[in-house]
Amino acid sequence: MKCLVIFIIISAAITQLTFGQTADSLKSALKTAKGQDRFQIYMKLFGTYRFNAVDSARFYVKRAEQMASGANDTLMLIRVKTANAWLLNREGRILNAIAKYKEVLELARNNGLRDRVKFILNLLGLSYYTLANYDKSLECYLESLKIRQEDNDAEELAIVKNNIGLVYLQMKNPQKAIEYFKEVLEIRLVNALGELLHVYNNLGLSHLLALEYVLAKDYFYRSVDSCHKIGCEAQVLAEAYNGIGSVYLKLTNKDSSMKYLHLAKELSISKDLKSKLVVINSNLAEAYIEWDNLEEGKRFLDESHNMAEEINMKHWVSKNSNIYSQLYSKLGHYEKAYFYKNKYDSMEGALLGYRLNSRISELEKQVEDRERALLREKEAQALKSRNQLFIGSSIGIVFLSGLLFFFYRSNRYRKLANKQITKTLEELRATQDQLVAQEKMAALGQLVSGIAHEINTPLGAIQGLIPPVNDHFSFVTSQLNQGLKVVSEDHRTLILELMKHYGASKPHLTAQERRDQKKSLNMSLTNLGITLSKPTIAHLLDIGVTELNTSWEEILKLPNHEPVVKLIHSVVMHERGTSQMESVVNKIAKMVSALQTYSQPERSAEVKMAIDLRENIDQVLVLLENEFKKGVQLIKNYPEALTRIQGNPEALSQVWTNLLINAIQAVEGEGTVEVEIEETAEQITVSIKDDGYGIKEEDKDKIFEAFYTTKERGYGTGLGLNITRKVVSNHKGKIELIIKEGQTLFKTNLPKTLQTG
Repeated sequence: MKCLVIFIIISAAITQLTFGQTADSLKSALKTAKGQDRFQIYMKLFGTYRFNAVDSARFYVKRAEQMASGANDTLMLIRVKTANAWLLNREGRILNAIAKYKEVLELARNNGLRDRVKFILNLLGLSYYTLANYDKSLECYLESLKIRQEDNDAEELAIVKNNIGLVYLQMKNPQKAIEYFKEVLEIRLVNALGELLHVYNNLGLSHLLALEYVLAKDYFYRSVDSCHKIGCEAQVLAEAYNGIGSVYLKLTNKDSSMKYLHLAKELSISKDLKSKLVVINSNLAEAYIEWDNLEEGKRFLDESHNMAEEINMKHWVSKNSNIYSQLYSKLGHYEKAYFYKNKYDSMEGALLGYRLNSRISELEKQVEDRERALLREKEAQALKSRNQLFIGSSIGIVFLSGLLFFFYRSNRYRKLANKQITKTLEELRATQDQLVAQEKMAALGQLVSGIAHEINTPLGAIQGLIPPVNDHFSFVTSQLNQGLKVVSEDHRTLILELMKHYGASKPHLTAQERRDQKKSLNMSLTNLGITLSKPTIAHLLDIGVTELNTSWEEILKLPNHEPVVKLIHSVVMHERGTSQMESVVNKIAKMVSALQTYSQPERSAEVKMAIDLRENIDQVLVLLENEFKKGVQLIKNYPEALTRIQGNPEALSQVWTNLLINAIQAVEGEGTVEVEIEETAEQITVSIKDDGYGIKEEDKDKIFEAFYTTKERGYGTGLGLNITRKVVSNHKGKIELIIKEGQTLFKTNLPKTLQTG
């Protein structure tokens, strides 16, 4: 989808650079052309070669630039600079291209060239879009839209509104995207029927993102129908087929989803649309995984992943890593699932870092530009002052006024520069907050596989209990009255007592214990001269009858004892099944409660409440329960009573999560992790100790630095301990690392100055 979006924006943005003449005819005309005509031909040759032969395009731009410099023509200079910026963008030097576009934009504005201003705004918006700086991209397109609305050119309005819709689509704001795409649709219905196909697909993608599947499907079908009627490019039809298949995937319509996704794949293969194949194969993989055909899902996922790496589609390499994690989790290969989840988190972090670095570089350049402007202003003012001084004392008053004005302007510009620097620092702090959230999501991702396993186990138990419990309940409801009618009042009371007694007990027997119990029961029956059928004996063993007391003797000597025993068995098993389901549901509730405490978003960092650190740490240990089942021994040393302190439970949970995950990873599945809480008159100390591979002495001083990590690439961002220290510091506490031979100990000291009762 992303490649299609970029293709559409590029196609729309560079319309004014497209020329219909061939290179040969242009070169022939160049032999006799002079002056402006020669410049025009150079620019047309640039337009001809800009996609297929970049070196040739650059050659002709350079020739045009020489002419523009000699002619001292502003419009010629703007066109050449725009072409140079376009080439920088084409080479992937996006920040350089943006700087060049902004320079040309300012030149066009100063000379009142409105047509050039709106054209350059579109190209600048595209560059920001490529960097995923959607706010800046939207700002450029909206300014361009305002100019085009004044001109009232329907075709140009359609192009820029379509671009705005695409930006909103990438900003995950489908409703705003739909609003602009519908305005484009109205224009296209009147002016450009052939361009409807792109609009239909864009509306389909927007409604799909908004979870409005019926409307999404309708627009994709319109695109397909129009393609069949008036013809279209292969990638448009492939996009429509892929969209329909994706909608049916969301609607869990397996046959239709597979049909259209495979149609999209066949069309993309026939036209060698590699970027489209990456998307379609990924969607096919998700479809097969959804319907548990994991082998086919892996095959298509491998195809998508390999092709994405081949053509450097980093976004889809990252997305496919997340799908690999889901696939291996379903296959029960939790180590691989964990590996790909970390790879996904790492790549997303890297992409975020790239965007942030781009943004920081842009801000730094803005600060440098303002400083240079201030310096030029000072130099100009100084020159002006020297000229005034040269005139003489006769104009002393004027000179003094100029000097005062100079200081006023200098002070004003200095304040503006300081204001911009302050704004830059605020944006950098916001960037830091994003990185902190990224680290927390990475830590949370490490818990996912274990939590899924812990929840799936009791859910499987519930699913296994429901059919027999339902069967027992159906038998009880159908046989209770009838079964009790055939026995006396005394026997009814006896039956009810047996049901109550055995329903309360919950025997858990091994296979050997059940065989021993069966032998003992058969011996008792033989001694009493009672013969029972195999099903009846099995019922007695199920409910835990180990010996035949007088109550059972009376029941088993009844002529109709078999239905009575079956009735008792069904009631007891139904009661036990219900009890077991309640137990496992409570376990799930406990797991979900712990997860909510860790990740509850509505609690801000400033919120403080009374915290029992024992409960706070135990909630984290619930999330990590699966890790301790893999050979890691957990030792807890808590005091019987502990003073509650004021703090932020979510932030402190992240501290324990980071420290415990580091300890678990350090012991590598064969060691001990010890958690100890101690209280003194002034503070509470939480110690987390492990006997893993440890931390080198030379790393001790760096371990709390941001982005410093001793882990392998893909297993950490180097922010966990840095964030941990900041959280502890915000709680007026202190964390220290103690390294001993064979042991690593983190001590967290939290003061009791803000204690509560």
